[in-house]
Amino acid sequence: MTRRVLILVLAGLTLAAIVAMALVPRIPQDPSYHNFADQRALLGVPNFLNVVSNLPFLAVGIAGLLFLARPVFGECFLAQSERPAYLTFFLGIALTSFGSAYYHLAPSNERLVWDRLPMSIAFMSLLAAIIGERIDAKAGVISLLPLLMLGRIISGHTLKHLAAAVSAWCILRMIEGRVPKPSAASA
Repeated sequence: MTRRVLILVLAGLTLAAIVAMALVPRIPQDPSYHNFADQRALLGVPNFLNVVSNLPFLAVGIAGLLFLARPVFGECFLAQSERPAYLTFFLGIALTSFGSAYYHLAPSNERLVWDRLPMSIAFMSLLAAIIGERIDAKAGVISLLPLLMLGRIISGHTLKHLAAAVSAWCILRMIEGRVPKPSAASA
């Protein structure tokens, strides 16, 4: 399969998923989903550990954004075109801190979108980065916005499945390109 055909297949599948998800009715979240194990308040903050456990997302998101702002960034990647997807990824990680903390202060169906939306941004921008690195740099840039739109209309569970499938595809590509070297023991 040529690279062009692969890109067209990927674009077609993305478009088909967007159309299919737009036609499916919303799936209601069971209200019991919001009953987390740790509901203790501390320092006046309800669900304290669920809220403050989001601070590492902020730390990693800021660290990633600062790293990408440094001149050394260019030494880590083959193309500058990879930068937007990684910027969006680390921005999504940082925003996860705020969205998830807001949700966990008072868990409800109305607030759940703010927990999941930043994670979807991070997942889909990482997928665009992987496409850019493993398939084609231009395809990675072009896929960023459609994947972010797709991440907004599909569930986090579906995103996990897509990420797992892409991971398996990357492993397949790695194995296909592998050239085994005989070890001294087998020679």
